[in-house]
Amino acid sequence: MSKIIQSENFYKDIFESFLDLYIRCDLNGNITMASPSAKDLLGYNIEELLGNDVTNYYLYNSSTKHIYKTLLKEKHIKNFDINLVSKNGKIIPCICNVRLLKNNNGRSNEIEVICRDISQIVQTTTDLKEALELAEYSSKVKDQFLANMSHEIRTPMNGVIGLIDLMEKTELNNKQLGYLKTMRHSSDILLNLMNNIISLNKARSKKIRAIKEVINLSDSINKIISLFEMEALSKNISVQLKLDRAVPKHIETDETRLSQIIINLLSNAIKFGNQNGYVLLNVNVVDKQLDKTTLKIDVIDNGIGISPKYHTKLFQSFTQIEDSYSKKFAGSGLGLSITKELVHLLGGDINMKSRLR
Repeated sequence: MSKIIQSENFYKDIFESFLDLYIRCDLNGNITMASPSAKDLLGYNIEELLGNDVTNYYLYNSSTKHIYKTLLKEKHIKNFDINLVSKNGKIIPCICNVRLLKNNNGRSNEIEVICRDISQIVQTTTDLKEALELAEYSSKVKDQFLANMSHEIRTPMNGVIGLIDLMEKTELNNKQLGYLKTMRHSSDILLNLMNNIISLNKARSKKIRAIKEVINLSDSINKIISLFEMEALSKNISVQLKLDRAVPKHIETDETRLSQIIINLLSNAIKFGNQNGYVLLNVNVVDKQLDKTTLKIDVIDNGIGISPKYHTKLFQSFTQIEDSYSKKFAGSGLGLSITKELVHLLGGDINMKSRLR
């Protein structure tokens, strides 16, 4: 067998196994050649296609209107979308490449078309788009539900708390005062839980934005510490602030979000602190550049501690440590989860070190 025949057989095998649709037509659009894959893609035998106008097999629209004119000008059109029409009328989305072929004299005499079926890709894209739209709709429904529930719950709860405050000023015996204190404590927990759920949802849906301004860091932190004076005093816990000398007096940050972070951490430290214990708020510089200073804020205490087996769960929503010694402390398990979201909002990270004492 001659090398020419071997070469012809080689390219014939490639052509017959070609998965994409290959078509040639003359400059009038009459099909002169088609690959066997036309049967699989369009349902036509090669004989049914030969001699027919190529425009019979695709949808005519604004994107295909000027194909021929563009081809004559550019000589090659790459990766354009087209919808082919199969023998049974099925629409097949494809991506095509078209080019002009020249004869031995250098004149254009044929058009070569290669089409690839992208039905699966289009379907996957459609499914993803629908899933995204459903997720966005579900998120809006959830946000609306939480907003409505927040209003419906907080309004009557504020009324209950207000009545409890009024009742505490009336003449009551010790037993009745005990009942009122329990009611007030339960109301505060429920209201705080509702506020935490709303805050967490806003943080995760990116509805909270960091609004940066220049603040006096020392003044801001001391104001926060003063909020806990009475609670710390009741447990005889010393709360101290230690600012490294390298910490700048003024920083640019979102004071409200930074305050929420420190308040949550201090609140936990005092809440789980031991009688006659201490809480130290330590602020240091870990990186300083011309336009950016990175601070490390540590809240250190000698409280009850946390077992290592709970460290990975501590910043998860609605997660509480289960040790019987710590179960007596009320909480929803949302405070640290919200804190983590706020720290990320300010471009930072949060972790912890602890052991059960």
